[in-house]
Amino acid sequence: MTGTSHHCGPLLTVRRVALLLFFAAGGAAVVAQTPAKNPANLFKLPQLSRPVAVAIYQTPESSNSGMHMIRHRIELLSGVRVTELTPAEFATNDLSGFDIAVFGGGSGSKQAGEIGAEGRAAVRKFVDGGGGYLGICAGAYLACKGFDWGIGLLNARTVSPKWERGHARLELELSDAGREVFGDVRGRFGVSYHNGPVIEPLGDDALPAYEVLAWFRTEANGKDSPHGLMVNSPAVVRATFGKGRVITISPHPEGTAGLENFIPHAIAWLAQPAH
Repeated sequence: MTGTSHHCGPLLTVRRVALLLFFAAGGAAVVAQTPAKNPANLFKLPQLSRPVAVAIYQTPESSNSGMHMIRHRIELLSGVRVTELTPAEFATNDLSGFDIAVFGGGSGSKQAGEIGAEGRAAVRKFVDGGGGYLGICAGAYLACKGFDWGIGLLNARTVSPKWERGHARLELELSDAGREVFGDVRGRFGVSYHNGPVIEPLGDDALPAYEVLAWFRTEANGKDSPHGLMVNSPAVVRATFGKGRVITISPHPEGTAGLENFIPHAIAWLAQPAH
């Protein structure tokens, strides 16, 4: 699966606020059911144990899109400093001045091409040395070792090259490990989804296995993507890479009403030392 452009698209909140998140044209989605509206602040805002510096990948295509929503969610935390970095800056800046690198929606392969081999190596070195990595939708594709253009942080690959599953509102459910990270939320909740990765273990002995934090309980079947592969597959996972920590999120909680504090919980976990 090489040379494929994976796109995450725009999201509208339940109130239909005109904040678009990384639009790409996907096929019509077929979903088992439309989840009910989430309760307000389903996930409580966590507290950071120390000040945290976060670098967010920014390009012209993301300047008026979901990157700003991600930044807004992160800045709900007290004690966090967020800096937007261009693709070139990921290769040329000293990333050791940051604690966490964040890659949001768009195209995973395009992000990889824009930061280049030097940028991918720099991010890999940053996480290996103790930094955190948060990848959302396209950023989750980018983390996978299963693409020759990926950063190679996550021992995972996609289950099918037919990634255009479309835009839908799906249901997730936390695992026991997920409740340790995000809080004791039981049962299913709704989340916006647009072409995020459906992953499985790669089986690379050089990398630790990932741990599932949340499962997809419903699915989207845009265009000719295979049916049945998405239900009960990983939606959110965590892993370690060297001395650092990794979380990847396939859907878009940052643009989903009731899940405003989901991303802050991921940041709080990533800010802790891996060992």
